[in-house]
Amino acid sequence: MNEEIIEETGKPKKRFRWGLFFSVLIILAVIAASGVLFIYLPYTESMAEYEAALDAETRAEISFEKAAEQVSEANEELEASIDLINRVIGLGGAPLDPATLDAAKAAVEKAESALVPVPTLSGVIGQTGEFTPGIRDIKGIIAETALLNKYTELLGNASSALGTPDYSEVTALLEQAQKDLEDSIDLRVKITDPNAQSVISALKSVSGIISAEAATEDNDPFAMLGTEDGYTSCIFFESDLVPAELPEEEAAEEPDENAEGENAPDEEAAEPEAEAPKALTTEAGGAIEVYESAELAESRDEALTKTANADFHTVFGSMVIRLSPKLSAIQQQELLEAIEAALLK
Repeated sequence: MNEEIIEETGKPKKRFRWGLFFSVLIILAVIAASGVLFIYLPYTESMAEYEAALDAETRAEISFEKAAEQVSEANEELEASIDLINRVIGLGGAPLDPATLDAAKAAVEKAESALVPVPTLSGVIGQTGEFTPGIRDIKGIIAETALLNKYTELLGNASSALGTPDYSEVTALLEQAQKDLEDSIDLRVKITDPNAQSVISALKSVSGIISAEAATEDNDPFAMLGTEDGYTSCIFFESDLVPAELPEEEAAEEPDENAEGENAPDEEAAEPEAEAPKALTTEAGGAIEVYESAELAESRDEALTKTANADFHTVFGSMVIRLSPKLSAIQQQELLEAIEAALLK
């Protein structure tokens, strides 16, 4: 009887086992499908987005660094020009025209303010938040991808805003200011204690000046040649602008034909007296007193102002130019300009 029961119940038990087996399979399949659908696929997609964001970020960094390098190179060229003019300023050479020194300093200030700051990658990263490399969970990957995308966007904006700065205008300003300053310094050197011969040559090239002569210790009317705080040379010149003075007529005594003895002319001609050395004076045109320094020339000019001297006088470099009081004010100004121009050549 028991065998019948077993036989009768054997088939249901087999059916139950197979059903349970298939149920487990179905559950496992559902779990696997769910894992694929809700875990693997999102993870794969997130990783793909992360890799794409990382690739875009790398390209953006390269573009940013190229743009920053262009700015840096342009800045280096401008800074080199600034350094050059600063060296000229720093040498301390006094220009003939002080305005050239002021213009040079103003050009440097303008150039320095024109320099474009070069941004860095660290500065851009600071606007995105901290990266956390190595995260492999979906939430972390998504957050990292968002940071990368933001960083890439900021890099792109920064690169577009950079460009290569155009410093051509400010560079041209620096170069011109430097040239003007150097030329003015050279001119100041040229008119600081020049030798007598160069002054004479310059004077003889001026229209209206008919002669020029350097004073010696024997005929120096001011007795300042080679003395302490005196001039190193003094050149007197004549100008045809000064009206010539008619010499006084000496009455010629006619010989008396009837005179005898002591009144009769000597048969032998008397020997002529030696000609007196020519007196040097500023009245015939003027004079140029040359000093070792501009300070000595200015001191001499002040001294002349305090005296009753009637000459027109002014300081030019380390020289005092004196002009005849017999010239009109217009003639003095025109002759002064011509002399200064000749001394600067």
